[in-house]
Amino acid sequence: FPMHGHHRRSVFRWSSLLLVSLALLVLSTPAACLMQGPGGSTLETAARRAAREKWDGMWQNGIAPGQAFDASGVEPAFAALFADEEAPPESRRFGASLPPLPRGRALVPGCGRGYSLVALARAGFDQVDGLEISPSAQEAAVEYVSTQKDLVDVNRIDVRVDDFFEFSATGAAGSYDLIYDCTFLCAIPPERREEWAAQMKALLRPGGELVTLIFPVFEGRPDPVHGEVGSGPPFNMSPQLVKNLLEPHGFTNVLLEPVPPELLARRPLAPEFIARWVNTAGSGDCAAE
Repeated sequence: FPMHGHHRRSVFRWSSLLLVSLALLVLSTPAACLMQGPGGSTLETAARRAAREKWDGMWQNGIAPGQAFDASGVEPAFAALFADEEAPPESRRFGASLPPLPRGRALVPGCGRGYSLVALARAGFDQVDGLEISPSAQEAAVEYVSTQKDLVDVNRIDVRVDDFFEFSATGAAGSYDLIYDCTFLCAIPPERREEWAAQMKALLRPGGELVTLIFPVFEGRPDPVHGEVGSGPPFNMSPQLVKNLLEPHGFTNVLLEPVPPELLARRPLAPEFIARWVNTAGSGDCAAE
């Protein structure tokens, strides 16, 4: 999905806007609030509010299909996983010997305009949930999904405004068969990555799968697995970074392949890797606190 020059620049503008806004929030927050600890602290509440306001501001200003992080449609590599299920092994793009993705209930955190929600519903999932911290993003997703009612039963799709890290409180723990992460891990603050992995573990049923489209993997930059955070969002990713996050939580990698150029969703920016991770150790008690 090619993007014009001003669209490419906008991807990196959201990084500077968010960082400046968060810095102003911290400077304006009373010291007593900043000193409070975890577990529903004022600091966590303020951070969540700041994230919601900043992302919401971006969507209110207008994000057109194909602009910034919007790929104009479902990521081709993700769609290829489902197409492979109908193809003979020798014609499959990824994981020729792998079983089909588990069906049932699916979750997409940071679902954006909701392209992947429609793709999952069309692939036969009974219930597809999308999460957005921004009310304006949620409205954009609901609007898009409503335009697809001739192609899919949109009653199976639910888009809600919620915080991924607090989502287990809604009774969703251990209930999902599949979760899809694309441009979500790369957008969250690096210090929350361990929470991301624990929450993925908590939300997936034993045997459920997490599909990650690992993006952006910037060539020529230090591998973030060694602690080089860099600027963002989007923060630089790497397959080894994601592996190091998920394996301690009982995830087993069954697919990890580079996405070929013809299937790149955000071709002008950086390479992508597609990966499948099976929750092999059960849901446990790893819900994010």
